[in-house]
Amino acid sequence: MIGAFFDVDNTILRGDSIERRFIKHLWRIKEIGISDLARTIVFFVSERTRPFPFLLRSNKAYLYGRSVDEMRAIAETIFTRDVLPNLSSRAKETIKIHQDRGEKIILLTGGLDFLVQPLAEYLKVDACMSSRPELIDGHFTGRLIPPYPYRHGKRMLLEGFAMNRSIDLKLSYAYGDSIADIDMFRCVGNPAVINPGPRMTYIARKMGWKIAIW
Repeated sequence: MIGAFFDVDNTILRGDSIERRFIKHLWRIKEIGISDLARTIVFFVSERTRPFPFLLRSNKAYLYGRSVDEMRAIAETIFTRDVLPNLSSRAKETIKIHQDRGEKIILLTGGLDFLVQPLAEYLKVDACMSSRPELIDGHFTGRLIPPYPYRHGKRMLLEGFAMNRSIDLKLSYAYGDSIADIDMFRCVGNPAVINPGPRMTYIARKMGWKIAIW
C-alpha cells in the first residue's frame, strides 16, 4: 500500500496558518484578551529552561478553561469563511490524483485536531494526525498530549502509522514546506517540498528533493 502524507499550513493552505486565523477571530470577538496573553507569558517564564520552539508547540494557554464544543463551533466557522477559500488548487488536484490511484491520503500537521478536522472531512482523507489538546470535563487545559507532530515527532507518527497500515514508505509521498518537515521527507521515497523559503530551498536542492510552488 502507498501513502501520501500532507502537511497543511503553507502546503495545502495558503497564507496564515489555521491556528493563526482562529486566534485572530477569537481576538476580534473578544473571546480572548490580555489575561490570556499574560497566562502565556507566565508559562514561558516558568519553563524558560526548555527550547522556545518546543514551548510554542506544547502550550496553548489561550485555550485554558474554554468549552470544547464552543471552540469546535468556531473552528467550523473559520473553516468555511477563512480556510476553504484559501486552499491551494494544486494541492487539491494532487490529492485527487493520489486518491484516484487508490493511495491513502494522510494529513500530518502540527495544527490542533479540532481545527484541522473540518479540512480532513472536506478532503475525504483516510487519516489525520495532528496536535491533540488535553481535555478535562469538556474543557481545554491549555496543554497538548505528546507526541507533538513537529520535526522528529512527525517522523515517529508517520512511521508508526505506516507500520500499522502496511504502507510501503519507499513508494510513498510526503508534501511539506519547512525545516520542521525534514524528518518526514527522509521517511519516504518521494518527498516534495512545497512553497519553500530560501533555507528550505537550499536544503531541498542539496538533497535532490522535488520543489513545487502551490
